[in-house]
Amino acid sequence: MFDVFCAVGYRAGVPRLWRAEAFSSAHPANWSAFLAMLPGEPKRIVCDSHTGMLQALEECWPRAELHQCEWHLQHALERLLRKELRRTPSEELQELAARAEGALVGPSFWRQFVVAARTAENESLDRWIAVNGPVIESQFARRGPASRRPSDMPLTTAALEQITRPIVAALHPRRYALKNRERLNRLLMLLQLNVNGQDDVQAYAKAIRLQLEANAGRPAGPRRAIADPAGLPSLR
Repeated sequence: MFDVFCAVGYRAGVPRLWRAEAFSSAHPANWSAFLAMLPGEPKRIVCDSHTGMLQALEECWPRAELHQCEWHLQHALERLLRKELRRTPSEELQELAARAEGALVGPSFWRQFVVAARTAENESLDRWIAVNGPVIESQFARRGPASRRPSDMPLTTAALEQITRPIVAALHPRRYALKNRERLNRLLMLLQLNVNGQDDVQAYAKAIRLQLEANAGRPAGPRRAIADPAGLPSLR
């Protein structure tokens, strides 16, 4: 199976799918190739903590502000606490697990959570806070209060996940049959038009008809022209 990379941008405060492309792996070089195809240079990027993607983002757009998705941070914290509760159950960890959902609501909630976490004396939790705490606190300082935050300044990747849900629903049942990267990327182009509300059946049919009429009723290219070039990754 391929990894499908997606990027969402905002136009007049409305999220749009900017690009969707399949790659053989989530290697940093593939992320760099994907980012190079995006127009412009963003001032701010919201993403998860995927190492290959972060490396490519820092190399491609070193001046952009990186904001780690707060939903992913929160759920990583919740997963860690559930794991530690199974390993070493305690009342302190149980209380922290209950408070984790609201820990990233704002600076005061986070500070209270950190103080309570110290009393639990859990090595794994202390290590997680040491690594992610500076990121969280820096993001709190930059994001400002909700009342003054513009609509095109999200704190999570929720917009991307909502926009790409129809694509996931369309591809997931067929994932083992999608073995040709070039054809899959053509399909992703059509799905992008669909999720952005830019697909028009009549216009598409007219374009096909005009092309066929111009070529005596036959496709302009040879059969199986849309295939992965020799030497490039493919599951064929």
